[in-house]
Amino acid sequence: MYAVKFKIDTWLKASTAQGSELSNNEREFASAGTVLPVSSYESVGNNHLRLRLGRDAEGRQIQPQGRIEWYVYEPAADVFRVPVVDAYRIEINNSTWLKQSTAQSSSLSADQKYLIAPVTLPISGFLIEDSHLKVTFGKDANGQQIHFLGRNTWYVYKLHADILLNGTPIYGYTLKVKTDTWLKQNEKQAIDLPDSDKYFAPEGTVFPVSGFQPIRFHVRFTFGKDGQDNQVQFQGFNTWYIYGTHALLLHNGKPYSLEQVTNEKGLRLIKTFEGLRLSAYQDAVGVWTIGYGTTTGVYPGMVITVAQAEEFLRRDLQRFEAAVRQFVKVPLNADQFSALVAFTYNLGEGALASSTLLSKLNGSAYVGAADELLNWVHAGGRVLAGLVRRRNAERALFLGEDFMAFL
Repeated sequence: MYAVKFKIDTWLKASTAQGSELSNNEREFASAGTVLPVSSYESVGNNHLRLRLGRDAEGRQIQPQGRIEWYVYEPAADVFRVPVVDAYRIEINNSTWLKQSTAQSSSLSADQKYLIAPVTLPISGFLIEDSHLKVTFGKDANGQQIHFLGRNTWYVYKLHADILLNGTPIYGYTLKVKTDTWLKQNEKQAIDLPDSDKYFAPEGTVFPVSGFQPIRFHVRFTFGKDGQDNQVQFQGFNTWYIYGTHALLLHNGKPYSLEQVTNEKGLRLIKTFEGLRLSAYQDAVGVWTIGYGTTTGVYPGMVITVAQAEEFLRRDLQRFEAAVRQFVKVPLNADQFSALVAFTYNLGEGALASSTLLSKLNGSAYVGAADELLNWVHAGGRVLAGLVRRRNAERALFLGEDFMAFL
């Protein structure tokens, strides 16, 4: 993150023209000693800098006269780096109740609730619990612990508040820039790209994200909307590439791995329906199989140990996890990813790639995609009860429901 300090009285300007030549709505006076946060800057020649102003300590965008980008005479200003310390805040946007539980406020006693007006306050921790946020307030600008009725941990109705990280709402998916870097229109080195195909992103910047996809050493992502419901875009583009090690993907403010793996729920589902067989056998359609449904390299009379079965399972999972990462273009949580891996493990990459399920999912129709699982219950031209149970279990896991009822 950066800041600019004005060394003398000067003008912020809408162009590189002389300040005296500009109208009042094209210039903003900046007195000597004033310091403003800057999200990006660049030298544009003619002894001028172009600044993109950042956010204040409360997370509010600084925009004199409604303008974020300004020019300043370079000898009149110093731009310097500010150490980045992640700042989490809660922005309460309605008069609402802080509560000691998620119960209706009308059912709580006076000492279990506190009516709070719209305000933005620092927090030291938070959890998202269904329709509520559980927050622990931090310290104010004077270093004093913030508390209400003697308590600093409260619940608040989720629709009445936003959690901000470095000024950006973090519900859903966000991308945090870990070091000064470039957003790019392709995977080329930034030095090889024209200015129109790259945009400087300073350390600590947080962007709302509506979609993302790992591609080799990069992440391709599409911006979402900001806190004012405006589409985020730079230079007319809302889809960019960023070098993978320069970014951290967050889901509801928590780190989210781009290299998802099957979780314990998915493993249990797969192991239950595949069963463990230490001697080779032919499955319902005549394919030689062993272990937990392994078919690669299996031959009649083959015998393995339990340890080998686990090894084969892990090896096979890498293949099917890679297929889900490759074909799915929308964000998935751990249960959704694992359910799709279980489905692909059973039916193969081709079934996923050509399925209506995938096309619906990539169109962000998550529930419709989950329902499509129920169509894959045939083997050898007939409906198998075991596949009916398996698809129901996968659907339940995908939707975050009780998949154990189908095991």
